[in-house]
Amino acid sequence: MLLNPMLDVAIGLIFMYLLLSIIVTVVQEFIASTFKLRNKNLVRAIVELSGSDNKANFFEHPLISPLFRGDVDEKGAPKKGGPSYIPKRNFALAILALNLGASFWFDLLGKFMNIRMTGKREETDTPTTTPK
Repeated sequence: MLLNPMLDVAIGLIFMYLLLSIIVTVVQEFIASTFKLRNKNLVRAIVELSGSDNKANFFEHPLISPLFRGDVDEKGAPKKGGPSYIPKRNFALAILALNLGASFWFDLLGKFMNIRMTGKREETDTPTTTPK
C-alpha cells in the first residue's frame, strides 16, 4: 500500500480500465473472425467503390486473386468470403488497371507469373553439410 490513498485508487482504476479494454478487444476479434465480418465489409466496400460491373474483374485480377482461397461465383463475389485484407499497393494498382482498361497487361503478367512459378526452384550455393 502506498502512502497516498488517491494514488492507490488511480492506479487501480487505470489497471481495471486496461484489463477491461483488453477483454473487450479479444471478444470483438473473436466475433469478427467467427462471422467473417472483415471479409464481408471489404467485399461490400469494393463493390461500392468499383461498381458491381467490375466486381468479378477486381477479384479475378492477378494482384488480388492470390490473396484468398477459392474461386469467384457467378455474381463476381468470392465463394469463401474473400480476403480480409488487401495491401494498399495491390488495391490501388488493381483499381487503376480496371478503370484505365489495362487488363491486357495484367492478364499477361498473371500468365507470366503462373509460368514462372511452375519451374524448378534454383539450387542454393550453400553446402548441405558443415565443413570439418
